[in-house]
Amino acid sequence: MRAVPINFLRENIKLSTHIYNITGEVMFYKGYVLKKDAIAKLKYYNIKNVFITDKYCDSSDGNFLEMNLPSFAAAIIKLEKFYEISLNRKVDTEIFSEAYFAVYDLVEELIIHKDKLKITYIPSNIIGNTISTDAIHVAVMSAILGLKLGYKLDETVELFIAAYIQDITKPNAKNLVHPITAYEYLSQNYMLSSDVLLGVLHHHELLDGSGYPQKLKGNQISEYAKIIQMINAFYTLKGTIGMPVRNYYDLSNIVTTWASKFELDMIEVFIENIEYFSPNTLLKLSTGETACVVSENGISYIFPFLKIVKSEGIYYKEGEILNIQDIPDVNIISIAYYVD
Repeated sequence: MRAVPINFLRENIKLSTHIYNITGEVMFYKGYVLKKDAIAKLKYYNIKNVFITDKYCDSSDGNFLEMNLPSFAAAIIKLEKFYEISLNRKVDTEIFSEAYFAVYDLVEELIIHKDKLKITYIPSNIIGNTISTDAIHVAVMSAILGLKLGYKLDETVELFIAAYIQDITKPNAKNLVHPITAYEYLSQNYMLSSDVLLGVLHHHELLDGSGYPQKLKGNQISEYAKIIQMINAFYTLKGTIGMPVRNYYDLSNIVTTWASKFELDMIEVFIENIEYFSPNTLLKLSTGETACVVSENGISYIFPFLKIVKSEGIYYKEGEILNIQDIPDVNIISIAYYVD
């Protein structure tokens, strides 16, 4: 399956996953063929991205959303309620408890599938009329990194919660002090462990002391915060307009800058489990071809194997498989959504 922004959707495209509204009801089922009125309905409900399938998508499973979207949707419903009241500086321990138990259910499913899961970028608003899906996506990926580092159920749930609520007061506070205001609001109103609270307070601190608000260094920083900050950096990179990573050297330079800011053992596990370009993603190459990301033997790579799906026959032929890490002169120019 392949993610396509709503503004690029075309008629007669088939959905590869169910699409849910904020109440958890299915709006459109997997396999539904979109028409003009359906696309208009998706826009009305503020759904910004959908997952489609076509002849360029393989049938392999293992994608997080495909396996876990029902529990993911259920968790969003509960977490959204908590996020909304917190934005208004209200307190409701019952709503928070419901959200906490929903996270338990989701993390239990993550544990079941943890060997297949990859740290990947989930696009915004795949469920209608939500206000905190980006925070949930960062929390999910933080939990996956925690599991890859050997975390058990309870600490993974805590890590998820800390990642989700890290910016809970940010809209109402100045940027450099929002970790402090979030820490104070949460510690005064909810029974959270010190690990969760410090994860929130420290989530902008960096190993070399260049972070904020306390300019902590090394082991002064909460381990939860170190994981959260790495996922935040990944999401910032993936959310950057344009193509910040065009080739192997670009990524190597970025990882080199991370070496002074993040724990080396975390970077290693992160790199081993990252899926920078998800399978079935279409990419425009500097040589003029359009290629599709493929996975070999079920393994995903930062710079994966590419299959040429459209070619003018000058450099590469259609159907040819490339390992882009081995051809540094070929750059990725942009993401494509269709093969025209």
